[in-house]
Amino acid sequence: QPQAGDTSPEPDEPELAARTVLNALGNVYRKLGDTEKARERFERALVIAERSRHTGLTIGALVNLAEIEAGEKRWPEALALNRRALALAREAGSRDSIAVCLNNIGDALRESGDLEGALSHYRESMRLFEEMKARPRLVVSYLSLGQLSVRTGRDAEAETYLRKAFDLAGEVAEANLRKDAAGELAALYERRGDFRSAYRYRGEWDA
Repeated sequence: QPQAGDTSPEPDEPELAARTVLNALGNVYRKLGDTEKARERFERALVIAERSRHTGLTIGALVNLAEIEAGEKRWPEALALNRRALALAREAGSRDSIAVCLNNIGDALRESGDLEGALSHYRESMRLFEEMKARPRLVVSYLSLGQLSVRTGRDAEAETYLRKAFDLAGEVAEANLRKDAAGELAALYERRGDFRSAYRYRGEWDA
Protein backbone atom coordinates (compact mmCIF):
# COMPACT_ATOMS: atom_id res chain seq x y z
CA GLN A 1 0.00 0.00 0.00
CA PRO A 2 1.19 3.57 -0.53
CA GLN A 3 3.40 4.87 2.27
CA ALA A 4 3.35 8.23 4.06
CA GLY A 5 5.41 10.77 2.22
CA ASP A 6 5.27 8.88 -1.09
CA THR A 7 4.92 11.24 -4.05
CA SER A 8 4.99 8.65 -6.86
CA PRO A 9 2.09 8.65 -9.31
CA GLU A 10 -1.03 6.62 -8.70
CA PRO A 11 -0.99 3.37 -10.70
CA ASP A 12 -3.74 2.58 -13.18
CA GLU A 13 -6.73 1.11 -11.38
CA PRO A 14 -6.47 -2.37 -13.00
CA GLU A 15 -2.77 -2.54 -12.11
CA LEU A 16 -3.47 -1.51 -8.54
CA ALA A 17 -6.21 -4.13 -8.28
CA ALA A 18 -3.94 -6.83 -9.71
CA ARG A 19 -1.12 -5.93 -7.33
CA THR A 20 -3.51 -5.88 -4.37
CA VAL A 21 -4.89 -9.32 -5.24
CA LEU A 22 -1.40 -10.77 -5.76
CA ASN A 23 -0.24 -9.33 -2.45
CA ALA A 24 -3.26 -10.76 -0.63
CA LEU A 25 -2.73 -14.17 -2.22
CA GLY A 26 0.93 -14.05 -1.29
CA ASN A 27 0.05 -13.41 2.34
CA VAL A 28 -2.47 -16.28 2.30
CA TYR A 29 0.10 -18.71 0.89
CA ARG A 30 2.69 -17.49 3.39
CA LYS A 31 0.33 -18.19 6.29
CA LEU A 32 -0.35 -21.64 4.83
CA GLY A 33 3.38 -22.30 4.73
CA ASP A 34 3.65 -22.45 0.93
CA THR A 35 6.56 -20.08 0.54
CA GLU A 36 7.16 -20.81 -3.13
CA LYS A 37 3.63 -19.79 -4.14
CA ALA A 38 3.87 -16.79 -1.83
CA ARG A 39 7.19 -15.76 -3.38
CA GLU A 40 5.76 -16.11 -6.90
CA ARG A 41 2.82 -13.82 -6.07
CA PHE A 42 5.02 -11.22 -4.39
CA GLU A 43 7.45 -11.26 -7.33
CA ARG A 44 4.59 -10.65 -9.76
CA ALA A 45 3.32 -7.86 -7.50
CA LEU A 46 6.80 -6.31 -7.60
CA VAL A 47 6.86 -6.36 -11.41
CA ILE A 48 3.52 -4.55 -11.53
CA ALA A 49 4.61 -2.01 -8.91
CA GLU A 50 7.84 -1.24 -10.73
CA ARG A 51 6.06 -1.00 -14.08
CA SER A 52 3.59 1.44 -12.51
CA ARG A 53 6.53 3.49 -11.14
CA HIS A 54 4.76 3.62 -7.78
CA THR A 55 7.33 3.80 -5.02
CA GLY A 56 5.05 2.85 -2.15
CA LEU A 57 3.83 -0.32 -3.86
CA THR A 58 7.37 -1.26 -4.84
CA ILE A 59 8.57 -0.86 -1.25
CA GLY A 60 5.73 -3.06 0.00
CA ALA A 61 6.50 -5.80 -2.52
CA LEU A 62 10.21 -5.74 -1.65
CA VAL A 63 9.48 -5.94 2.09
CA ASN A 64 7.12 -8.87 1.53
CA LEU A 65 9.75 -10.72 -0.47
CA ALA A 66 12.34 -9.96 2.21
CA GLU A 67 10.06 -11.48 4.84
CA ILE A 68 9.85 -14.68 2.78
CA GLU A 69 13.64 -14.88 2.64
CA ALA A 70 13.96 -14.12 6.35
CA GLY A 71 11.45 -16.86 7.15
CA GLU A 72 13.73 -19.31 5.34
CA LYS A 73 16.80 -17.85 7.09
CA ARG A 74 18.24 -16.65 3.78
CA TRP A 75 19.70 -13.60 5.44
CA PRO A 76 21.88 -12.23 2.59
CA GLU A 77 18.85 -12.25 0.29
CA ALA A 78 16.61 -10.67 2.95
CA LEU A 79 19.26 -8.03 3.58
CA ALA A 80 19.58 -7.13 -0.10
CA LEU A 81 15.81 -6.79 -0.58
CA ASN A 82 15.40 -4.66 2.54
CA ARG A 83 18.26 -2.42 1.45
CA ARG A 84 16.56 -1.88 -1.92
CA ALA A 85 13.34 -1.01 -0.10
CA LEU A 86 15.19 1.34 2.27
CA ALA A 87 16.80 3.24 -0.60
CA LEU A 88 13.38 3.81 -2.18
CA ALA A 89 11.85 4.78 1.17
CA ARG A 90 14.57 7.38 1.74
CA GLU A 91 13.98 8.82 -1.75
CA ALA A 92 10.25 9.04 -1.03
CA GLY A 93 10.77 10.49 2.45
CA SER A 94 8.49 7.88 4.02
CA ARG A 95 9.54 7.79 7.67
CA ASP A 96 7.35 4.80 8.47
CA SER A 97 8.80 2.72 5.63
CA ILE A 98 12.33 3.85 6.49
CA ALA A 99 11.88 2.77 10.12
CA VAL A 100 10.43 -0.61 9.14
CA CYS A 101 13.24 -1.30 6.68
CA LEU A 102 15.91 -0.27 9.19
CA ASN A 103 14.43 -2.64 11.75
CA ASN A 104 14.31 -5.48 9.22
CA ILE A 105 17.90 -4.83 8.20
CA GLY A 106 18.83 -4.93 11.89
CA ASP A 107 17.23 -8.38 12.14
CA ALA A 108 19.15 -9.65 9.12
CA LEU A 109 22.46 -8.24 10.36
CA ARG A 110 21.89 -9.72 13.83
CA GLU A 111 21.24 -13.16 12.36
CA SER A 112 24.29 -12.79 10.10
CA GLY A 113 26.50 -12.10 13.13
CA ASP A 114 27.02 -8.36 12.59
CA LEU A 115 25.80 -7.33 16.03
CA GLU A 116 27.22 -3.80 15.96
CA GLY A 117 25.65 -3.14 12.58
CA ALA A 118 22.36 -4.50 13.88
CA LEU A 119 22.50 -2.20 16.92
CA SER A 120 23.11 0.83 14.72
CA HIS A 121 20.10 0.06 12.52
CA TYR A 122 17.86 -0.75 15.47
CA ARG A 123 18.75 2.57 17.12
CA GLU A 124 17.98 4.57 13.99
CA SER A 125 14.69 2.72 13.57
CA MET A 126 13.81 3.34 17.22
CA ARG A 127 14.44 7.08 16.89
CA LEU A 128 12.03 7.29 13.97
CA PHE A 129 9.35 5.26 15.73
CA GLU A 130 9.73 7.54 18.77
CA GLU A 131 9.32 10.62 16.59
CA MET A 132 6.16 9.12 15.07
CA LYS A 133 4.91 7.89 18.46
CA ALA A 134 4.38 4.46 16.90
CA ARG A 135 3.91 2.78 20.27
CA PRO A 136 3.27 -0.88 19.29
CA ARG A 137 6.29 -0.84 16.99
CA LEU A 138 8.37 0.80 19.69
CA VAL A 139 7.81 -2.21 21.94
CA VAL A 140 9.56 -4.38 19.34
CA SER A 141 12.35 -1.82 18.93
CA TYR A 142 13.02 -1.58 22.65
CA LEU A 143 12.92 -5.36 23.07
CA SER A 144 15.27 -5.96 20.13
CA LEU A 145 17.70 -3.36 21.44
CA GLY A 146 17.51 -4.77 24.95
CA GLN A 147 18.17 -8.34 23.84
CA LEU A 148 21.04 -7.34 21.60
CA SER A 149 22.54 -5.09 24.29
CA VAL A 150 22.63 -8.14 26.57
CA ARG A 151 24.43 -10.14 23.88
CA THR A 152 27.05 -7.40 23.43
CA GLY A 153 27.68 -6.90 27.15
CA ARG A 154 25.88 -3.57 27.51
CA ASP A 155 23.89 -4.45 30.61
CA ALA A 156 23.03 -0.87 31.60
CA GLU A 157 21.61 -0.13 28.16
CA ALA A 158 19.87 -3.49 28.15
CA GLU A 159 18.12 -2.72 31.42
CA THR A 160 16.89 0.64 30.11
CA TYR A 161 15.53 -0.76 26.86
CA LEU A 162 14.00 -3.85 28.43
CA ARG A 163 12.20 -1.85 31.10
CA LYS A 164 10.85 0.47 28.42
CA ALA A 165 9.68 -2.55 26.44
CA PHE A 166 8.07 -4.10 29.52
CA ASP A 167 6.23 -0.93 30.54
CA LEU A 168 5.09 0.04 27.05
CA ALA A 169 3.96 -3.50 26.22
CA GLY A 170 1.62 -3.29 29.20
CA GLU A 171 0.22 0.02 27.98
CA VAL A 172 -0.49 -1.24 24.45
CA ALA A 173 -1.68 -4.73 25.52
CA GLU A 174 1.17 -6.69 23.93
CA ALA A 175 1.12 -9.54 26.45
CA ASN A 176 3.59 -11.85 24.71
CA LEU A 177 6.17 -9.10 24.22
CA ARG A 178 5.70 -8.06 27.85
CA LYS A 179 6.48 -11.63 28.93
CA ASP A 180 9.57 -11.68 26.70
CA ALA A 181 10.83 -8.45 28.27
CA ALA A 182 10.09 -9.79 31.77
CA GLY A 183 12.08 -12.96 31.10
CA GLU A 184 15.07 -10.99 29.84
CA LEU A 185 14.92 -8.64 32.85
CA ALA A 186 14.68 -11.55 35.29
CA ALA A 187 17.79 -13.15 33.80
CA LEU A 188 19.64 -9.82 33.83
CA TYR A 189 18.89 -9.19 37.51
CA GLU A 190 19.80 -12.77 38.45
CA ARG A 191 23.24 -12.29 36.89
CA ARG A 192 23.65 -9.10 38.93
CA GLY A 193 22.62 -10.80 42.14
CA ASP A 194 19.56 -8.56 42.48
CA PHE A 195 17.25 -11.42 43.38
CA ARG A 196 14.39 -9.25 44.56
CA SER A 197 14.06 -7.64 41.14
CA ALA A 198 14.69 -10.99 39.44
CA TYR A 199 11.87 -12.56 41.46
CA ARG A 200 9.49 -9.76 40.52
CA TYR A 201 10.09 -10.09 36.77
CA ARG A 202 10.19 -13.89 36.94
CA GLY A 203 6.69 -13.70 38.39
CA GLU A 204 5.58 -11.54 35.47
CA TRP A 205 7.17 -13.99 33.03
CA ASP A 206 5.44 -16.97 34.67
CA ALA A 207 2.04 -15.25 34.84
